[in-house]
Amino acid sequence: MVFHQVDSSRQIIIGMDEAGYGPKLGPLVIAVSAWSMPKRLTVEDLWTQLDDVLTNKLASRDKRLHVGDSKQVYSSTKGIASLERSVLSLMAACQIRSLNLTEPAEFFTLLTELLGKGLPASFSRQPWYDSCSISLPLKARLIELSEGLIQLNRSFQKCELQLEQMQVDVVCPERFNSLIQQYGNKSEVLTRLSMALVKDFIPPKSVDCQVLADKHGGRSRYLPYLLDAFPDRFLLTERESQEQSRYRDDSLSLSFSVKSERFLPVAVASMTAKYVREVCMEAFNRYWKLRTPEVKPTKGYPVDAARFRQQIDRSWEELQLPESILWRDR
Repeated sequence: MVFHQVDSSRQIIIGMDEAGYGPKLGPLVIAVSAWSMPKRLTVEDLWTQLDDVLTNKLASRDKRLHVGDSKQVYSSTKGIASLERSVLSLMAACQIRSLNLTEPAEFFTLLTELLGKGLPASFSRQPWYDSCSISLPLKARLIELSEGLIQLNRSFQKCELQLEQMQVDVVCPERFNSLIQQYGNKSEVLTRLSMALVKDFIPPKSVDCQVLADKHGGRSRYLPYLLDAFPDRFLLTERESQEQSRYRDDSLSLSFSVKSERFLPVAVASMTAKYVREVCMEAFNRYWKLRTPEVKPTKGYPVDAARFRQQIDRSWEELQLPESILWRDR
Protein backbone atom coordinates (compact mmCIF):
# COMPACT_ATOMS: atom_id res chain seq x y z
CA MET A 1 0.00 0.00 0.00
CA VAL A 2 1.48 3.33 -1.07
CA PHE A 3 0.24 6.53 0.59
CA HIS A 4 0.73 9.80 -1.26
CA GLN A 5 2.47 12.76 0.39
CA VAL A 6 2.69 11.09 3.81
CA ASP A 7 5.45 12.71 5.84
CA SER A 8 6.12 13.40 9.50
CA SER A 9 3.44 16.12 9.60
CA ARG A 10 0.68 13.70 8.48
CA GLN A 11 -1.03 10.59 9.79
CA ILE A 12 -3.04 7.66 8.43
CA ILE A 13 -6.55 6.86 9.68
CA ILE A 14 -8.08 3.53 8.68
CA GLY A 15 -11.75 2.67 9.19
CA MET A 16 -13.03 -0.90 8.94
CA ASP A 17 -16.51 -2.44 9.05
CA GLU A 18 -18.63 -5.26 7.61
CA ALA A 19 -22.05 -5.95 6.15
CA GLY A 20 -23.84 -9.28 5.90
CA TYR A 21 -22.65 -10.92 9.12
CA GLY A 22 -26.09 -12.35 9.96
CA PRO A 23 -27.71 -13.55 6.68
CA LYS A 24 -27.92 -17.11 5.39
CA LEU A 25 -27.78 -16.10 1.71
CA GLY A 26 -25.32 -13.80 -0.06
CA PRO A 27 -21.82 -12.69 0.90
CA LEU A 28 -20.22 -11.28 4.00
CA VAL A 29 -18.45 -8.09 2.90
CA ILE A 30 -15.63 -6.47 4.89
CA ALA A 31 -14.43 -3.01 3.85
CA VAL A 32 -11.70 -0.56 4.75
CA SER A 33 -11.26 3.13 3.99
CA ALA A 34 -7.77 4.60 4.43
CA TRP A 35 -7.23 8.35 4.84
CA SER A 36 -4.24 10.65 5.21
CA MET A 37 -4.54 13.97 7.04
CA PRO A 38 -2.49 16.51 8.97
CA LYS A 39 -1.55 15.62 12.55
CA ARG A 40 -3.17 18.83 13.73
CA LEU A 41 -6.57 17.20 13.01
CA THR A 42 -8.20 14.39 14.97
CA VAL A 43 -10.65 11.88 13.58
CA GLU A 44 -13.39 13.66 15.54
CA ASP A 45 -12.63 16.85 13.58
CA LEU A 46 -13.50 15.32 10.22
CA TRP A 47 -17.26 15.85 10.39
CA THR A 48 -16.71 19.56 11.08
CA GLN A 49 -13.98 19.90 8.45
CA LEU A 50 -16.21 18.32 5.77
CA ASP A 51 -19.50 19.80 6.95
CA ASP A 52 -20.05 21.62 3.65
CA VAL A 53 -20.17 18.35 1.68
CA LEU A 54 -20.96 15.53 4.16
CA THR A 55 -23.56 15.06 6.90
CA ASN A 56 -24.45 12.19 9.20
CA LYS A 57 -27.86 13.73 9.96
CA LEU A 58 -29.49 14.31 6.61
CA ALA A 59 -32.43 16.72 6.67
CA SER A 60 -35.10 17.34 4.06
CA ARG A 61 -33.73 19.10 0.94
CA ASP A 62 -30.16 18.77 2.20
CA LYS A 63 -27.94 18.36 -0.89
CA ARG A 64 -24.90 17.09 1.00
CA LEU A 65 -23.77 13.48 0.83
CA HIS A 66 -25.30 11.39 3.60
CA VAL A 67 -22.55 9.43 5.39
CA GLY A 68 -23.11 7.42 8.55
CA ASP A 69 -23.96 3.97 9.82
CA SER A 70 -25.17 2.13 6.71
CA LYS A 71 -28.36 1.12 8.57
CA GLN A 72 -29.23 4.83 8.87
CA VAL A 73 -28.42 5.72 5.27
CA TYR A 74 -30.06 2.71 3.62
CA SER A 75 -33.19 0.66 4.18
CA SER A 76 -35.64 -1.16 1.92
CA THR A 77 -38.15 1.67 2.37
CA LYS A 78 -35.61 4.47 1.72
CA GLY A 79 -34.13 2.76 -1.32
CA ILE A 80 -30.50 2.60 -2.40
CA ALA A 81 -30.11 5.98 -4.16
CA SER A 82 -28.71 7.95 -1.20
CA LEU A 83 -26.29 5.18 -0.21
CA GLU A 84 -25.18 4.78 -3.81
CA ARG A 85 -24.70 8.50 -4.37
CA SER A 86 -22.43 8.80 -1.34
CA VAL A 87 -20.42 5.61 -1.91
CA LEU A 88 -19.80 6.08 -5.63
CA SER A 89 -18.89 9.76 -5.14
CA LEU A 90 -16.35 8.75 -2.49
CA MET A 91 -15.00 5.99 -4.72
CA ALA A 92 -14.52 8.51 -7.50
CA ALA A 93 -12.71 10.84 -5.08
CA CYS A 94 -10.49 7.86 -4.22
CA GLN A 95 -9.66 7.62 -7.94
CA ILE A 96 -11.08 4.16 -8.53
CA ARG A 97 -10.06 3.77 -12.18
CA SER A 98 -13.10 1.82 -13.37
CA LEU A 99 -15.42 4.61 -12.18
CA ASN A 100 -15.00 7.70 -14.38
CA LEU A 101 -18.57 9.12 -14.01
CA THR A 102 -18.84 9.90 -17.73
CA GLU A 103 -20.63 6.63 -18.44
CA PRO A 104 -22.11 3.74 -16.45
CA ALA A 105 -19.64 1.37 -14.79
CA GLU A 106 -19.78 -2.43 -14.84
CA PHE A 107 -20.11 -3.69 -11.28
CA PHE A 108 -17.85 -6.73 -11.48
CA THR A 109 -15.10 -4.69 -13.13
CA LEU A 110 -15.39 -2.21 -10.25
CA LEU A 111 -15.47 -5.02 -7.72
CA THR A 112 -12.31 -6.56 -9.17
CA GLU A 113 -10.51 -3.28 -8.53
CA LEU A 114 -11.96 -2.93 -5.02
CA LEU A 115 -10.84 -6.45 -4.13
CA GLY A 116 -7.27 -5.56 -5.04
CA LYS A 117 -6.39 -9.10 -6.14
CA GLY A 118 -9.20 -10.02 -8.52
CA LEU A 119 -12.42 -11.94 -8.09
CA PRO A 120 -12.05 -15.08 -5.95
CA ALA A 121 -12.55 -18.47 -7.59
CA SER A 122 -15.82 -18.93 -5.71
CA PHE A 123 -17.42 -16.24 -7.89
CA SER A 124 -17.12 -18.29 -11.06
CA ARG A 125 -18.87 -21.21 -9.33
CA GLN A 126 -21.93 -19.06 -8.58
CA PRO A 127 -24.08 -18.77 -11.72
CA TRP A 128 -25.86 -15.65 -10.43
CA TYR A 129 -22.55 -13.77 -10.64
CA ASP A 130 -20.95 -15.56 -13.56
CA SER A 131 -23.88 -14.94 -15.93
CA CYS A 132 -24.91 -11.47 -14.77
CA SER A 133 -23.86 -7.96 -15.76
CA ILE A 134 -24.85 -5.09 -13.46
CA SER A 135 -24.55 -1.50 -14.67
CA LEU A 136 -23.90 1.23 -12.09
CA PRO A 137 -25.34 3.43 -10.81
CA LEU A 138 -28.53 1.52 -10.09
CA LYS A 139 -30.62 4.50 -8.97
CA ALA A 140 -28.40 7.56 -8.50
CA ARG A 141 -27.72 9.80 -11.49
CA LEU A 142 -24.27 10.28 -13.00
CA ILE A 143 -24.65 14.07 -12.81
CA GLU A 144 -25.25 13.76 -9.03
CA LEU A 145 -22.08 11.70 -8.68
CA SER A 146 -20.07 14.21 -10.70
CA GLU A 147 -21.34 17.06 -8.53
CA GLY A 148 -20.52 15.07 -5.40
CA LEU A 149 -16.99 14.42 -6.66
CA ILE A 150 -16.37 18.11 -7.36
CA GLN A 151 -17.56 19.08 -3.88
CA LEU A 152 -15.50 16.34 -2.21
CA ASN A 153 -12.32 17.30 -4.03
CA ARG A 154 -12.81 20.95 -3.09
CA SER A 155 -13.36 20.13 0.59
CA PHE A 156 -10.51 17.61 0.72
CA GLN A 157 -8.11 20.15 -0.72
CA LYS A 158 -9.26 22.83 1.73
CA CYS A 159 -8.55 20.71 4.82
CA GLU A 160 -5.55 18.83 3.35
CA LEU A 161 -7.37 15.51 3.54
CA GLN A 162 -7.02 12.59 1.13
CA LEU A 163 -9.11 9.43 0.83
CA GLU A 164 -6.22 7.19 -0.19
CA GLN A 165 -7.82 3.80 -0.61
CA MET A 166 -11.07 1.85 -0.43
CA GLN A 167 -10.93 -1.93 -0.52
CA VAL A 168 -13.20 -4.88 0.24
CA ASP A 169 -13.15 -8.60 0.87
CA VAL A 170 -16.22 -10.45 -0.39
CA VAL A 171 -16.75 -13.77 1.36
CA CYS A 172 -19.25 -15.91 -0.54
CA PRO A 173 -21.09 -18.78 1.22
CA GLU A 174 -18.75 -21.50 -0.06
CA ARG A 175 -15.68 -19.79 1.39
CA PHE A 176 -17.59 -18.71 4.50
CA ASN A 177 -18.64 -22.31 5.22
CA SER A 178 -15.11 -23.58 4.72
CA LEU A 179 -13.78 -21.00 7.20
CA ILE A 180 -16.48 -21.89 9.74
CA GLN A 181 -15.35 -25.52 9.57
CA GLN A 182 -11.76 -24.39 10.06
CA TYR A 183 -12.28 -21.89 12.92
CA GLY A 184 -15.54 -22.98 14.54
CA ASN A 185 -17.61 -19.77 14.76
CA LYS A 186 -18.53 -16.59 12.90
CA SER A 187 -16.80 -14.16 15.25
CA GLU A 188 -13.49 -15.97 14.80
CA VAL A 189 -13.89 -15.88 11.02
CA LEU A 190 -14.76 -12.17 11.00
CA THR A 191 -11.80 -11.21 13.18
CA ARG A 192 -9.28 -13.24 11.18
CA LEU A 193 -10.54 -11.95 7.84
CA SER A 194 -10.57 -8.35 9.10
CA MET A 195 -6.97 -8.61 10.29
CA ALA A 196 -5.93 -10.15 6.98
CA LEU A 197 -7.52 -7.25 5.09
CA VAL A 198 -6.30 -4.34 7.22
CA LYS A 199 -2.68 -5.47 7.68
CA ASP A 200 -1.79 -4.52 4.09
CA PHE A 201 -2.80 -0.91 4.81
CA ILE A 202 -0.54 -0.28 7.78
CA PRO A 203 2.19 2.22 6.79
CA PRO A 204 5.86 2.04 7.90
CA LYS A 205 6.64 2.63 11.58
CA SER A 206 7.81 6.14 10.73
CA VAL A 207 4.19 7.14 9.98
CA ASP A 208 1.55 7.46 12.71
CA CYS A 209 -1.49 5.27 12.03
CA GLN A 210 -4.83 4.78 13.76
CA VAL A 211 -7.17 1.86 12.98
CA LEU A 212 -10.82 2.17 14.01
CA ALA A 213 -13.29 -0.70 13.82
CA ASP A 214 -16.55 -1.95 15.26
CA LYS A 215 -16.67 -4.75 17.81
CA HIS A 216 -16.71 -8.29 16.35
CA GLY A 217 -19.70 -9.93 17.99
CA GLY A 218 -19.12 -9.98 21.75
CA ARG A 219 -15.33 -10.20 21.47
CA SER A 220 -13.29 -8.01 23.81
CA ARG A 221 -9.80 -9.54 23.42
CA TYR A 222 -8.04 -8.95 20.11
CA LEU A 223 -4.36 -8.95 21.06
CA PRO A 224 -3.55 -12.53 19.88
CA TYR A 225 -4.95 -11.74 16.43
CA LEU A 226 -3.08 -8.43 16.25
CA LEU A 227 0.22 -10.04 17.20
CA ASP A 228 -0.34 -12.66 14.52
CA ALA A 229 -1.15 -10.00 11.89
CA PHE A 230 1.67 -7.63 12.94
CA PRO A 231 4.56 -9.83 14.16
CA ASP A 232 7.06 -6.96 13.90
CA ARG A 233 5.05 -4.74 16.28
CA PHE A 234 5.25 -4.62 20.07
CA LEU A 235 1.60 -3.87 20.81
CA LEU A 236 0.39 -3.23 24.34
CA THR A 237 -3.16 -3.47 25.67
CA GLU A 238 -4.56 -0.11 26.78
CA ARG A 239 -8.11 -1.24 27.48
CA GLU A 240 -10.39 -4.26 27.06
CA SER A 241 -14.06 -3.83 27.94
CA GLN A 242 -17.54 -4.39 26.51
CA GLU A 243 -17.50 -0.84 25.11
CA GLN A 244 -13.99 -0.65 23.68
CA SER A 245 -10.77 -2.64 23.23
CA ARG A 246 -7.69 -0.54 22.47
CA TYR A 247 -4.05 -1.43 21.66
CA ARG A 248 -0.97 0.54 20.63
CA ASP A 249 2.76 0.81 20.09
CA ASP A 250 4.85 3.91 19.36
CA SER A 251 3.18 4.71 16.01
CA LEU A 252 0.19 2.38 15.62
CA SER A 253 -3.06 2.32 17.57
CA LEU A 254 -6.03 0.01 17.03
CA SER A 255 -9.47 0.44 18.57
CA PHE A 256 -12.53 -1.83 18.42
CA SER A 257 -15.53 0.12 19.75
CA VAL A 258 -19.28 -0.14 20.06
CA LYS A 259 -20.97 2.23 17.56
CA SER A 260 -17.67 3.03 15.83
CA GLU A 261 -19.61 4.34 12.81
CA ARG A 262 -19.60 7.68 14.64
CA PHE A 263 -16.10 8.03 13.15
CA LEU A 264 -16.13 9.10 9.49
CA PRO A 265 -13.59 6.50 8.19
CA VAL A 266 -15.62 3.67 9.76
CA ALA A 267 -18.88 5.09 8.44
CA VAL A 268 -17.44 5.13 4.91
CA ALA A 269 -16.26 1.52 5.32
CA SER A 270 -19.70 0.53 6.66
CA MET A 271 -21.47 2.08 3.70
CA THR A 272 -19.04 0.61 1.18
CA ALA A 273 -19.51 -2.89 2.58
CA LYS A 274 -23.30 -2.45 2.56
CA TYR A 275 -23.37 -1.12 -0.99
CA VAL A 276 -21.21 -3.92 -2.39
CA ARG A 277 -23.35 -6.52 -0.65
CA GLU A 278 -26.59 -4.93 -1.89
CA VAL A 279 -25.38 -4.97 -5.50
CA CYS A 280 -24.29 -8.59 -5.12
CA MET A 281 -27.81 -9.38 -3.86
CA GLU A 282 -29.27 -7.47 -6.82
CA ALA A 283 -27.39 -9.83 -9.17
CA PHE A 284 -28.51 -12.82 -7.08
CA ASN A 285 -32.17 -11.82 -7.14
CA ARG A 286 -32.17 -10.99 -10.86
CA TYR A 287 -30.80 -14.43 -11.64
CA TRP A 288 -33.41 -16.27 -9.61
CA LYS A 289 -36.24 -14.09 -10.92
CA LEU A 290 -35.41 -15.27 -14.45
CA ARG A 291 -35.38 -18.93 -13.41
CA THR A 292 -38.34 -18.72 -11.00
CA PRO A 293 -40.53 -15.75 -12.02
CA GLU A 294 -42.86 -16.05 -9.03
CA VAL A 295 -40.10 -15.71 -6.41
CA LYS A 296 -39.90 -12.47 -4.44
CA PRO A 297 -36.47 -10.85 -3.86
CA THR A 298 -34.66 -11.54 -0.60
CA LYS A 299 -32.09 -9.74 1.55
CA GLY A 300 -30.88 -13.14 2.76
CA TYR A 301 -31.72 -12.84 6.47
CA PRO A 302 -32.64 -16.16 8.13
CA VAL A 303 -36.47 -16.21 8.16
CA ASP A 304 -36.88 -14.75 4.68
CA ALA A 305 -33.94 -16.79 3.38
CA ALA A 306 -35.79 -19.99 4.36
CA ARG A 307 -38.84 -18.78 2.42
CA PHE A 308 -36.72 -17.95 -0.61
CA ARG A 309 -34.83 -21.27 -0.46
CA GLN A 310 -38.12 -23.16 -0.51
CA GLN A 311 -39.45 -21.18 -3.48
CA ILE A 312 -36.37 -21.83 -5.64
CA ASP A 313 -36.01 -25.47 -4.61
CA ARG A 314 -36.96 -26.99 -7.97
CA SER A 315 -34.71 -24.63 -9.94
CA TRP A 316 -31.87 -25.20 -7.49
CA GLU A 317 -32.09 -28.99 -7.91
CA GLU A 318 -31.81 -28.57 -11.67
CA LEU A 319 -28.44 -26.85 -11.26
CA GLN A 320 -26.99 -29.85 -9.40
CA LEU A 321 -24.57 -27.68 -7.39
CA PRO A 322 -23.34 -28.24 -3.81
CA GLU A 323 -25.57 -26.65 -1.16
CA SER A 324 -22.52 -24.86 0.27
CA ILE A 325 -22.42 -22.57 -2.77
CA LEU A 326 -25.86 -21.19 -1.93
CA TRP A 327 -26.47 -21.55 1.82
CA ARG A 328 -24.39 -20.50 4.84
CA ASP A 329 -24.01 -23.05 7.63
CA ARG A 330 -24.03 -20.34 10.32
